[in-house]
Amino acid sequence: MEEKKEGCPFCDIALGKVPSRRVYEDEHVVAVLDINPASQGHMILIPKKHFSTLLELPSSLMTYMASMCKQLSWAVLRTMKAQGTTIILAQGEAAGQTIPHIFFHIIPRKDQDGLKIVALPQQPFSLQDLVDVKAMIAKGMKQEMEGGA
Repeated sequence: MEEKKEGCPFCDIALGKVPSRRVYEDEHVVAVLDINPASQGHMILIPKKHFSTLLELPSSLMTYMASMCKQLSWAVLRTMKAQGTTIILAQGEAAGQTIPHIFFHIIPRKDQDGLKIVALPQQPFSLQDLVDVKAMIAKGMKQEMEGGA
């Protein structure tokens, strides 16, 4: 973890070096309106310290950011008459992360808004594939809970 990473646009936003439409700010995070919004009120929630991935992000800050996503989501539901929100965290280039700084999109949604943000295709897997994947994930979780052994 770094306080700030040179050349990171989200670090620059957090430090106020780049103009932004701040919706919320405290000592840990800043929420700004997205400059390329998917819908009116689309925000991004950024930790003020630089973390590239979830592996770097302290659990306590992840919990705090999840709580802030909830509060920002409720704010747009109440004030903008949104019927829902889509909250997205992309980690890694393969998942669509374009800037190596963890952040959440909070996107207000309305019925019939036409946004197709995430379409999850259904993949055919055998029962044995599912059993094998379950075992791998369970092993990974056990290792993580034991301190990454």
